[in-house]
Amino acid sequence: MPFSLKEALRLLFSVCLIANARAQTVETVVPGSQPFNDGLALDAQGNVYASWYYGTVVTKITPDGVVSEFADSLDWPNGITFDHEGYLLVPNAHGNTVMRVSPEGNNSLLVESISGPSGVLELDDGSLLIAQYSQDRITKRLPDGTLIDWMVGPPASSPVGLQKDAEGNVYIGNFDNGTIIKVLPDGNVSTIADIPGWLGFIALGGDYIYATAFQRQKIYRVALDGSGAEVWAGSGTQGQADGPIETATFSSPNGIVASATGDTLYISDYAPRSLRRITGVNSQTWLPAPEATPRGMLLQPSFPNPFNPSTVIPFRLERDGRVSLSVYNLLGQRVRRLVDGPLPAGEHQVTFDAAGLAGGVYMVGLEQAGERQTRSVVLLP
Repeated sequence: MPFSLKEALRLLFSVCLIANARAQTVETVVPGSQPFNDGLALDAQGNVYASWYYGTVVTKITPDGVVSEFADSLDWPNGITFDHEGYLLVPNAHGNTVMRVSPEGNNSLLVESISGPSGVLELDDGSLLIAQYSQDRITKRLPDGTLIDWMVGPPASSPVGLQKDAEGNVYIGNFDNGTIIKVLPDGNVSTIADIPGWLGFIALGGDYIYATAFQRQKIYRVALDGSGAEVWAGSGTQGQADGPIETATFSSPNGIVASATGDTLYISDYAPRSLRRITGVNSQTWLPAPEATPRGMLLQPSFPNPFNPSTVIPFRLERDGRVSLSVYNLLGQRVRRLVDGPLPAGEHQVTFDAAGLAGGVYMVGLEQAGERQTRSVVLLP
């Protein structure tokens, strides 16, 4: 039986969708073992700048994949960005400073004595927002250099990623709990997504936030209006396979930056220290199936934090069942097992006594029925 006009149009539309779906491609720009693993920034010429957490340098990568050292003498550079004059702003997570690096790679001190800066964002008036991962805080630097509190405590919880749209709305990505927050110019705050596991960084492209799911090996796409989040790229298997976005693999995707048009994304894979690129971003006309995000279990911020010698860890359970609550050092070694057994649904809190442990950053992990959430705590010496 011949096709009707309606059936023919439907078939043509389906073919177009398939073609567009294949247009988004992941490729490796720079293979592994490079001196970068963290935040990314992009200049007007299309060069990518990549920071090395736990290191001392920022690396420059040309569109052709040529790698060179751009700036050195840093101290755990983290979430980098460019200001309106083309200078690179570099938060030193360990050095407790924010540096301003000239186009020639010369460093100058911009902000000193700020604890654990993890990300930075320039606002339209020249002010800066500085995320402080270990402090659950975002500090604002006014144009005259004055530092004031902008957000302290929830919903800022281990904040790292910062973005701003054309309407002046600010978006915050929380590393530990995967929450993405939207702050309107009038101060209204809302949660627009909960990404499973650790959230690396966020990038703004068109009407979406793109977020790296560090532990899920995926890239999520989040609507700016809060209407939904979906798995957008990555099969979920750890690896470095290039190809269509639905079959390509990532290995601890972390840094992410979008081109000015939003049609290209660059991603740093933390584990192999490689740079990936996704092209044809804007050509997609189909919507991947949403992935349900668990909301019932919630590991809340500890108080006090920082602390010495003890802190209270509150958490919420949606259902009765076996629960594990443990504390780990940054090597992933368990140093305390606080809960290991059945608990009823509802609100709970446990005291963590850190007597005998060295000062530093520790990770609290809550697990139930295959779901895991983590938060950081800071033990003072």
